[in-house]
Amino acid sequence: MAIKYREAEELRLSTRKELTATAENWMRFLKTASNTYKYSYSDQLMIAAQFPNATAVANFDVWSDRFGRRIRKGEKGIGLIDDSGNYPKIKYVFDISQSERLRDVPQPYIWELGEEFHNEAALYLAGDSSVSIEQAVSDYCESITDSLIDGYEYDLLAEAMNSAILGEVDETSIREDFRRVVSESVKYMALSRCGLDTSLVDEEVFDNLYSFSEVQITDILGNSISDISEQVLREIENTVKTIERRKQQNERNNENENDRRSAAYIGRGEYDILSDHKAGRADRFDIYSRSGNVRIHSEHERDIGREERRLVGSEKEEIPERKQAGAVYADVRRPYSDGSSDIGGRSSGENDGQARSSDDGTGGSDGKAESNGSDGMGTP
Repeated sequence: MAIKYREAEELRLSTRKELTATAENWMRFLKTASNTYKYSYSDQLMIAAQFPNATAVANFDVWSDRFGRRIRKGEKGIGLIDDSGNYPKIKYVFDISQSERLRDVPQPYIWELGEEFHNEAALYLAGDSSVSIEQAVSDYCESITDSLIDGYEYDLLAEAMNSAILGEVDETSIREDFRRVVSESVKYMALSRCGLDTSLVDEEVFDNLYSFSEVQITDILGNSISDISEQVLREIENTVKTIERRKQQNERNNENENDRRSAAYIGRGEYDILSDHKAGRADRFDIYSRSGNVRIHSEHERDIGREERRLVGSEKEEIPERKQAGAVYADVRRPYSDGSSDIGGRSSGENDGQARSSDDGTGGSDGKAESNGSDGMGTP
């Protein structure tokens, strides 16, 4: 059954109130938000409330048209509130776990910070490959938070002046608490998304969220963490992609080098055998270390060829155009671009092909996948 707008609003409000009730609630939300960091804070709330284990979320059409996946019949869509137009409405998205692959097309790119990338990622983020990856990520989070938090802090204090908070907590304390909660939350999200140990996070900070329990204050806290963590995780994502590109380029270079060595080795073997021919030096020929072991004719053979061409006269042999040397590996698919596609995205109406919630409801009229005739695809 489709979620009604009023029900969705009530769900979003109750979720906002529950966030700061306990440290466990807060960290559960951060964990879900770390996997949906390209979505807005409002959407992250709705996803956490309805599908807390979400890892890759997109609308029906993106799963179907771009990734060749079918939403399984009966799966319930995740209702998101779209307040961008004149009239609010509900739009539906689905997690990748609610779908199944139908066509052999590139699948969503879901990056991972593998252990083999740790040293290089630490060098990118911290400028020092000798520090632990956990420390590098933590330090990077603190640096980005410090550079972006001022505007949110101003909003916080402005809202606090209109509430009873400043009567209970002084301005200096609330500013310090706000910065610590934001910094540790962003750090927790980044480390969690990277699959790293979160022991560097001071989780005791989350035991004192009562200062942010009013809904308007919670929203400022949530929006600041959502926005700053997106900046951090996008940069880590780009770092992973850069390392993967370099790794694949090195592999291609090694393959090219191996091909050249192989050609040279074969050439040397052929040269050694034919160089013993008793006809003399004119029958010997050089083998160049080029791809495909292209044969260079002997001087004797070239003389015969020239004579044949002279007799033929004006008739010319058409020489096929050769591919450039680098084109041999042009069809090797790169998982970070050609062979896959990014998934996720802020619900901001961007239309760059990345997986994100659509402007209209997807799935069936109740947010479920329905049969669509012969192919069994859900109805957009």
